[in-house]
Amino acid sequence: MSATRAAHELRPWYRWIFGLVNRSLRMKLVLALLTVTALSIATIAFFTTQVAQAALRDNVGERLHSVATLQAQAVGDLLTREVDKLQAFALSKVVQDGVEAVSRAPAAAPAELAQRDRQWRAAADSDPLIQAYLGSSIASELQEYRDAFADNLDVLVTDTRGALVAATTRTVSFSQAQEPWWQMAYQHGTGRLVIGQPIVDPRHQVVTVVVAMPLYRHNTHEVVGILRSIYNLGSVATLLGAVPI
Repeated sequence: MSATRAAHELRPWYRWIFGLVNRSLRMKLVLALLTVTALSIATIAFFTTQVAQAALRDNVGERLHSVATLQAQAVGDLLTREVDKLQAFALSKVVQDGVEAVSRAPAAAPAELAQRDRQWRAAADSDPLIQAYLGSSIASELQEYRDAFADNLDVLVTDTRGALVAATTRTVSFSQAQEPWWQMAYQHGTGRLVIGQPIVDPRHQVVTVVVAMPLYRHNTHEVVGILRSIYNLGSVATLLGAVPI
């Protein structure tokens, strides 16, 4: 067989092998291109998701902050109005003069106060001792205020020694001098406004807050007693529910 004929017969094999190699290269290039494309898409998707999540977190955070701010403002405004009303009531001349008269009376000896406290705890609700403090003219003023502003569940006044002067509801003890709210409101005779921490009131079974403030002698800044109200925070919860989220 001549060399020319042999070369001619080998050409199909070369073409087949070349075609196979060519197809293999094209396949590798296509696969490489697909891999690069898939990685690019995955990378873009990852960063897009991260950016979207970050934006969502920021949006939700800003929203919650705005709601919290609105709720805090609403609660603050409500309590401010309640304090304003209580401070206006504290200017009642009947209450001021009555409490001043008690505070200016000779101070009872500690033993006498302790005896009064024991009598108070042991007495029945109908006992004259109890009714003297729940049915006085000052107690009537307190009752009228509570009736007008029903979220004030229990209102009382004490003298400058912490002894009860009048109340709308019977208290556990006669002396309030050991109560933290009384000590903070009296402030060694200088007086200050006190708004306590919200608590569940065991008597009324609602969330309440104590508001206490000094009572001043008429037209002066001389502290003659302490006015305290237990305020029902139920209306605050309703107010919070009305704030749009």
